[in-house]
Amino acid sequence: MAMLSEYGIHFSIDDFGTGHSSLNRLDQLPLSVLKVDRSFTERLLVADGTRSIVEAIISMAKALKMFVVAEGVETEEQVLELSKMGCDYLQGFLLSQPLEPEAIPSLIQYPHPLLVSLNLSNRIHTYSAVIL
Repeated sequence: MAMLSEYGIHFSIDDFGTGHSSLNRLDQLPLSVLKVDRSFTERLLVADGTRSIVEAIISMAKALKMFVVAEGVETEEQVLELSKMGCDYLQGFLLSQPLEPEAIPSLIQYPHPLLVSLNLSNRIHTYSAVIL
């Protein structure tokens, strides 16, 4: 991983906080992104939900100089809350379905209309799965 990282390849931990995600080597691997699992995003705004867990993941990622992607973003309220928390990227059907590779340039070039309307397009970005 270290050699590939030197060539500009970026690594992320998907579904962070579920399954076998471990803090053990988090600071020893050349990681650039932590992806908050959709199960945490889904319950973000629910009383006694996962807000504190999401805040902790974002805080930890920032301390380790990583970007954060929130998976499963489906509502405008989630967009606003995740933006306030400092999340860097949003992934979910609200913003984009999985895309063919040739659609990626326009996703990068043109901010999502919802992010523009909420005046967030300069602070938070859309993250999409690519169909290969």
